[in-house]
Amino acid sequence: MPAIEVYKKIVDWLIPTDATITASHLWHNDMHEENFFVDPDNVTKITAIIDWQSVDIAPLFDHQPDPGFLDYQTPELEQAEVPPQPSLTGLSRPESRRTLDGYEAKVLFVIWRDLVKRRNPVLQRSIPFHTSVAYGLIFTISRTFEYGEAHFCIILLELRNSRTTLSTIQESNTPIPFSIDFSERQVEQIQKDHISAINGIRIMKETRMGNGGIWSEKGIVEPKGH
Repeated sequence: MPAIEVYKKIVDWLIPTDATITASHLWHNDMHEENFFVDPDNVTKITAIIDWQSVDIAPLFDHQPDPGFLDYQTPELEQAEVPPQPSLTGLSRPESRRTLDGYEAKVLFVIWRDLVKRRNPVLQRSIPFHTSVAYGLIFTISRTFEYGEAHFCIILLELRNSRTTLSTIQESNTPIPFSIDFSERQVEQIQKDHISAINGIRIMKETRMGNGGIWSEKGIVEPKGH
């Protein structure tokens, strides 16, 4: 695949140079609520964690720093401060519920990140890399068969314009020539492919919503959907 061939040429530019976060760590990458058992008499007490086949040993920067049960999908927080509670004045009951759900998700995320900062400074050092273009490429190429090549290539265009911010190049005393470039025709084709990929995802989501509850999740159809 062309994307993989390009990735092989630029991977040395993408890997962070901080030895602290390139060291290998044992990690459970599937920490969602269904993988926790709790004491029914004290739900704050975890009695077991399951699904250990998801555990692997990889560089810290390649692990997900935030557990899956933290359902916070908005942009990265600038400061780890608990936000003020939002006003619900004038909102309907469903709007109030959605507003409170979003607020609670953000508060939990802030508390988690503050806990990481205080108790796990090594993990804290890896978090900024997860917002970088370099990590975006590493993440996307690992899921090429899921996301397609178009997403990888559009990020690569962004990398071409921001390559001086990559850690390897930043910390080098000698400028490193960037080995990937695109013609105007290639740029135009990458942009068209990316738009097509986005439209494909949109159509899939619309189809899923149109099918309602009969859309299978992870290949599983609930009995009521048969």
